[in-house]
Amino acid sequence: MKAKWILSIVAALIFGTMLNAQMSREQKGKRADEIITKIRRMDLANQILPLLLTNAQLDKLLPVIEKARNEGRKAEDVEFDMLVKLEGPVDAAIKEAYEGQKLPKQETMGIVASTFKTMRIRRDAIIAENVESVMAVLEKELNAGQKKAAANALQPSLFDPTLDASKMSDAEKMKFYVQAILLDHEAYDVLLQIRTKRK
Repeated sequence: MKAKWILSIVAALIFGTMLNAQMSREQKGKRADEIITKIRRMDLANQILPLLLTNAQLDKLLPVIEKARNEGRKAEDVEFDMLVKLEGPVDAAIKEAYEGQKLPKQETMGIVASTFKTMRIRRDAIIAENVESVMAVLEKELNAGQKKAAANALQPSLFDPTLDASKMSDAEKMKFYVQAILLDHEAYDVLLQIRTKRK
């Protein structure tokens, strides 16, 4: 009886240690994400501050970027619903693969591919629309020096090896800057902090 009692305690301790290790990994993952977000915000500040945006310019820019961010969130909600609809057929395909050693049906694979294609097309359209909205504000509000700074802030080839800055117009470079920097997930908060911390 005593041996069983000791074994129960040992098992509980082992399970508790495993649970703590699991929790620790989850906590580390969350902490790592927080640090990566801070690093991204630092990098965005490094790209945004040289534009020397005035308070008036920020006041014009922030609502447009907030609207773009909201449109992105709506798109994510739609994509989530699309993914949920795929779950049933995908679960069935996985079950057949594991239990029956059957390849997934081409119909299921086709539905998945079609869904991802639709998601990509929708996302590209939303991104293009958001870039144009922000560009309209920049074109109107920024002076020539600020536009030049935005156009020359990045090396597009570092993001996409197929892009050659020497073959891009300043407008194309500015659009790239808008998409890569001002429409980044963290950019709105960075711009808002820059605006609110000013006296």
